[in-house]
Amino acid sequence: MKLTARGMRRPLLILLALLAVAVPAVACSPDGSLGAGTAVGPVPTGDLQKFYAQKITWGPCTPFAPSLDDKQTFADPKLDCSYLQVPLDYSQPAGKTAQIAVLREKASVPGQRIGSLVINPGGPGASGTEAAAGVAKQVEGSSLGQRFDVVGFDPRGVGASKPAIQCFTPPERDADRLDVEVDSSPAGVARIEGHNKGYDTRCAQRSGADLRANAGTRDVVKDLDILRSALGDQKLTYLGSCPPGRPA
Repeated sequence: MKLTARGMRRPLLILLALLAVAVPAVACSPDGSLGAGTAVGPVPTGDLQKFYAQKITWGPCTPFAPSLDDKQTFADPKLDCSYLQVPLDYSQPAGKTAQIAVLREKASVPGQRIGSLVINPGGPGASGTEAAAGVAKQVEGSSLGQRFDVVGFDPRGVGASKPAIQCFTPPERDADRLDVEVDSSPAGVARIEGHNKGYDTRCAQRSGADLRANAGTRDVVKDLDILRSALGDQKLTYLGSCPPGRPA
């Protein structure tokens, strides 16, 4: 399911109303590389500290566009993009890493900046960078756009984040969309279960079992906390949405 800025309009309007009573706080947006900065806010001890202390090096967003249709939007010079490094498996923080694609449009009035508004459109599987680019355009000139950096990220395995989850070839995806599974008989349920097991096996084979095992909500929440620190925010300001566009 593809959720974009339009799908987040209702929660965005709610946030704009709440902003009237927000209390400004001092924050900064760091840049640089893994372990080169100072961690901000609550930070776990041990090997995770270097991830919390990373500084983000911002650059052009065009290479991060999730589709050809998005390239023009992502070419906007007001948008910055980068990768956030996180452990692929949080139980082994010294092991493999994943790169989370991040997009930002900075607050237009730096002197009134509160912090970062991090956006996740849900889905699952929707691009947060695409959603943030759309939301940033919607709030330009508003108090929200003046006082918050609008930030979006592609959850691990999604969009421009690396490694990517790959389960279908294009012909396989087309065939799957044509296969309407509505048979609730015992034989039909057994066929659907077999289909789902085959899907899971393909995902593991093509994406890697380690990515498949570490691409759930639990891992995304931990990635969000590292992103919060790398953005320089003591606390996370978050706008999430689930179908049909309700704030989370």
